[in-house]
Parts: sequence; structure tokens; C-alpha cells
Amino acid sequence: MTSILVVDDHQPFREALVSFLNGFEDIRVIGVAEDAETALPLIDQLHPEVVLMDVLLPGMSGFDASRRIRPTAGTRVITMSFGSSRQMVEESHRSGAAAYLAKETAAEGLIALVKTVVAS
Repeated sequence: MTSILVVDDHQPFREALVSFLNGFEDIRVIGVAEDAETALPLIDQLHPEVVLMDVLLPGMSGFDASRRIRPTAGTRVITMSFGSSRQMVEESHRSGAAAYLAKETAAEGLIALVKTVVAS
């Protein structure tokens, strides 16, 4: 069972993503946060295997949060935003995220990406 923390400031997207993920038997959403400042203590407390992190958050960006999460043993970050510009993908890599996901393709590739990230 893969444990996931979802971090996104857009409530309808966050709720839809959680609902989608909860439809899979081998995935369990163990927490949600609307910003990085709320997510960081949850990560320390819950130890999710994967954090799905929006990059455009109020306050601390998802990229900055990813830099702080990277040392956490066993937790991998997948950053996500609308669009997949080269700059976003490169910044995701520099931040220490395991992968970048364009939100508009989330449903099609998300589960496979999560499984790949956990297996790596």
C-alpha cells in the first residue's frame, strides 16, 4: 500500500485528486494540505511514501518545500502544475523532486508515475 500526502491550494482540484487516488486499492491518501507550511510538519508526522506537491503555492513554493523534504528518508516528491514547460521540469529536478507531472495529464499518468517513483 502506497501512502500519499496531497498538497495543493486549489480545493476542488485537491478534493478531486484525493477522490481519484482513493479509488485504487493499493494507494492510501494519508493526509492533505493547502500549503507547504502545513505540509512539512505533516510529512514529519505521517511519513508518506509520496508527496504530490503543487509548485505554485501561497507562501513557500512547492519547489522550495521539495528542497526541504528531500533529506526525509523514504519520502519522494512529485511536483505538479499546469503545463510542462522545460523550465518547470528543470526546476523540479533541481529541487530534488523525483518527478514532475503536468496536472492536465494527471489522471492518465499519475498512478503509473507514483508506482515508478516508489519503485526507484
